[in-house]
Amino acid sequence: MPPDADGPFASIVLVARALADHDLEHGVTHLRHAAHTLGEDTAAGAPARLSRALLDVLVARLTGFPGRAEQAASLARDLRDAVPAERLGRHPELFALLLTHLGSARLWAGHFDAARAALTEAAGSPRSAATAVPRQESLGHLALIDYLDGWIGRAERKAHAALREADRYGVPAQARSGISRLVLAVVAVDRDELDAAQALIDETRAARDGAEDPVTAAALAPAGSRLLLARGSTQEAVAAAEPRVTAVVASPWAEDQTVLVTAARLADGDPEAAVKLLEPALDHRPARAVAAAGARLASGDAKEAHELLDGLPAPLPGGPALTVPATLVRAEAADRAGDTATARRLVARALSHAHRERLRRPFLDAGPWIRPLLDGAPAEEMALDWLDTSPRAPGRRTHDEEREPAPLVEEVSPRERDVLRRLALLMSTEQIAADLYVSVNTVKTHLKSIYRKLSVNRRSDAVRRARDLRLL
Repeated sequence: MPPDADGPFASIVLVARALADHDLEHGVTHLRHAAHTLGEDTAAGAPARLSRALLDVLVARLTGFPGRAEQAASLARDLRDAVPAERLGRHPELFALLLTHLGSARLWAGHFDAARAALTEAAGSPRSAATAVPRQESLGHLALIDYLDGWIGRAERKAHAALREADRYGVPAQARSGISRLVLAVVAVDRDELDAAQALIDETRAARDGAEDPVTAAALAPAGSRLLLARGSTQEAVAAAEPRVTAVVASPWAEDQTVLVTAARLADGDPEAAVKLLEPALDHRPARAVAAAGARLASGDAKEAHELLDGLPAPLPGGPALTVPATLVRAEAADRAGDTATARRLVARALSHAHRERLRRPFLDAGPWIRPLLDGAPAEEMALDWLDTSPRAPGRRTHDEEREPAPLVEEVSPRERDVLRRLALLMSTEQIAADLYVSVNTVKTHLKSIYRKLSVNRRSDAVRRARDLRLL
């Protein structure tokens, strides 16, 4: 296109080119010009106006402006019927992109239900190379919503589905959403798989090639800060928790992630300061209320801690990543009050809820009070296969670690390793078959071979043995 090209169509192309180059400032300028020229050119037609509306939704997403996204999306829907059906049929990606941008803008604003509706529709678009980019991106956003709602297993499955979608259709690296890897990173932190989390964060940072939408930037900050917090680097964690985002509208969940990391640092040394930081919006933010209750308990105010937890909806909305910490705060309060039986019962309940998700972090962060309770039945049996909260000096190996596992007589095949990885995720035989695009009988055959090669008879033993042999 020559540099002196003008008119509504040229303006639209200039908007798209600037946004593709991550040049938001010029993209917004060209978009204003496009709106002006379209207003003057009545012959431009519905396709040009639809294109401008779609780009307007994208700009609203990139600037964190959900109200503008809703208006532009409404205009695009109105224009849809005015565009010849055969033209729209040649571009199934257009409305998949529209829904993805709209869903991202809604997610940024904390409107999870509305965001989920748009993103689910985008993810369900006809599967083709044309729609691969919005479908994998929408799946990544849906994974983030699940994670923020406390369902880390669901989040993990959607994030893996997004990565598979990108791989299947050869989506180039620069067009892949980093959200899926970041969701997998924070899930790994919650499971105390810190090296895996670091690798995913490093991979995401290496793939960045310019400006991102606010949701991705806001997901990267807590992923890195929570990893630093888990490794004991509290000062660095607080510094990394603030997302570098410029947006028209503030995001409640992004703010919560920053506040929770800062409060976690304060809670050990200055619990009162942590409570003051967490107090705003406690009524509508369960994660803040749970953290504030823990801080109150740390300051010796068990009554106030109970009142904060009792003020939450019952049952607490959300998955184990939200309910388990709340249960452990109640257990600690019971333990401090000398009610060991209630404390044990609550710890056992927390273990039961955390087991399926392999949620280790709340138990590791709970403090020394929990260890005697984990040593007694029924908690001991629940924690045996997947939870290790024993204190360990840096660099010191346990007796079991010092014993070298017996070597394999026959090597595990790459496909059998694929099955093993999914066993470690507590996936059923049917889920593994669907994930690997093979039959259930094929998975059963792989399982028999894995058991034989590892000299085990159960799934949990196979996973433990595979970890001993560094196969996982």
